[in-house]
Amino acid sequence: MLHRFIVYITKDLSGVHLYRGSVKYCNKLAVDLRVRLAFGGPVTKTGLEEWVSRIRLAMGGTWAGSDRPVSDLFEIQSGMCVAGDVEYSIRDGLEDELDFARRKLISDGKLFMAGYEFDLIDGSTLGASIS
Repeated sequence: MLHRFIVYITKDLSGVHLYRGSVKYCNKLAVDLRVRLAFGGPVTKTGLEEWVSRIRLAMGGTWAGSDRPVSDLFEIQSGMCVAGDVEYSIRDGLEDELDFARRKLISDGKLFMAGYEFDLIDGSTLGASIS
């Protein structure tokens, strides 16, 4: 593993959301990297994770997420940075399930709904069988 991104969901209580350029990785090594993204699943136990129907991280022209655990191979050249977009969907009805205090804390960004792990991994560690 080269880098781990932990993506927290907060402020949004329903619908589809896209946050462009919300994560970033810079290759500070002297060599180009051939990498993949791997979705690790939830890292929180808030009890609200089941309300997230889909989450993905797009980077380098490919993506990984809840409906695709490993991305295609992509390259990050030495000295270059690549930004990633986070997109997720929250099922309707969550607002009705939450009490006012939790709803307000999430909406104000003071409490996260769920957190998810994405790893940037060396593309050669998975072998040629994954595409």
